Amino acid sequence: MVKVIGRGTSAVRDFIARCKRAGGIPQLVTHYKGKPWSEWTGIPGAILVRCWGRAKEVPGGIIGDVPSDVVEELKAEI
Repeated sequence: MVKVIGRGTSAVRDFIARCKRAGGIPQLVTHYKGKPWSEWTGIPGAILVRCWGRAKEVPGGIIGDVPSDVVEELKAEI
């Protein structure tokens, strides 16, 4: 089971800021094996977040209720 750590775009912004402050590199994953995380988790607007290099200090997980336009924008950037 995946840990839900927040909801909405404010949770995404907060995660990115915490990860950067800790010296890590935020990674935002919109899809896995070609499917959006919402299909894997059953959580609408789900993305996986992780803090590369500082995962112990800033644990990752799923952030839900991210608007679809934001998910698509993130997907295009990855």
